[in-house]
Amino acid sequence: DIAGVNGLRLELQHTRATDGREEKGDCSMLLWAPGGLFLIFKLIVGEHSVQVEHNFEDGVAFASDDFCFLEDQVNPDDDCLRIGIEVLEAVSRCSDTRVLRKRAAGERHELSEMSVKRYLNHRILALVQDKVESMTSRMVGRIEWRVEQASSLRRF
Repeated sequence: DIAGVNGLRLELQHTRATDGREEKGDCSMLLWAPGGLFLIFKLIVGEHSVQVEHNFEDGVAFASDDFCFLEDQVNPDDDCLRIGIEVLEAVSRCSDTRVLRKRAAGERHELSEMSVKRYLNHRILALVQDKVESMTSRMVGRIEWRVEQASSLRRF
C-alpha cells in the first residue's frame, strides 16, 4: 500500500539488447497495478527518474524499456542500487453490478450498479509553489548584477 493505492508491484529487469538499443539503457522498469487505476508517478533508479502518466488495465503492466544504465546508477560508496516509485496522483475507479432482490415474492430482480471514484493528489504543494514562483518572477521590478573585478573596467 503506497499513497492509498493497493496492489502495486515494481519490477526491475536487466536487459542486454542485441538489436542496437543499448545506447539508451540496459534495464527496464515495469509497474503492475490493479485495472481501472490512473496514476501519475515517477519511476526511480539511482539518480535517474522519469515522470509517467498511465491508465492500468487488469493483467497488463506499464513498461519503460531502456530506462537507464544500471552500472551508472549504483552508489559507489556502499555498492547499493536504489529503486522506487513516487505516486504523485492516483485516480481509482471501480463499479459493482449486483442483483437486488425485492422483498415481495414474485417480483422480478433488478440490476443495480454502484460506481466509486477516488482521487488522491500528493503534489499539490509542489504545484502551488511552482505557480507562486512563476507569478513572483513576473512581478520583478528591479534587477541587479554583481560585476566582479570592476576595477579592471577602467582599462577598456
